[in-house]
Amino acid sequence: ALNPGEVAIFRIMLDARGMAVARLEQTLASQSMTPGDHFGCALAVSGGSRTWLAVGADRASTDGSTTALTAGSIATMCGAVEIFERISGPSARWVQASRLSPRDADPGASFGAAIAFDRLGSALLAVGAPRADIVGAFDAGRVHVFRAAELPEATKGRGQSDNASAPAWNSVAVIDPPEPNLSGWFGASIAIEG
Repeated sequence: ALNPGEVAIFRIMLDARGMAVARLEQTLASQSMTPGDHFGCALAVSGGSRTWLAVGADRASTDGSTTALTAGSIATMCGAVEIFERISGPSARWVQASRLSPRDADPGASFGAAIAFDRLGSALLAVGAPRADIVGAFDAGRVHVFRAAELPEATKGRGQSDNASAPAWNSVAVIDPPEPNLSGWFGASIAIEG
């Protein structure tokens, strides 16, 4: 039987002899994924003052919310990305903070097949949808760009036991290939400089 997928987080440390030791820190699973969604097909970790983990599920079906749709809907297998935040402290852990999906919900677009944060921190996230169709070009591909909304100073650091202080991730751009080609798969690999 298919399962939705999961992500295992390991902490790698040096022991007293200087040997690397991997310790399982946490296993992440989505509450909203269904069998075959490919949760964990792509991963990106941010730097900066807050640590975020973006997890792709390029075959998830969604209507732009956390509700999965049935087969045959217009958003079947368009893909999704779930954002987790690392909460520091004595019992450090990862908590789910947000779920992203494309506004256009193109069936079979594979949104989340590639993910990249900007290198300066957690403000900008690019998400590839390499099988998105562009008028006249099947599987031409596209990239969606999201920015984390700033939190008011009064709310930063509060709600450390849940996602109460998680910012919204707003769609700020959709990038299409300069010359869309049939099966071009633009967005299959992405990186952000800056």
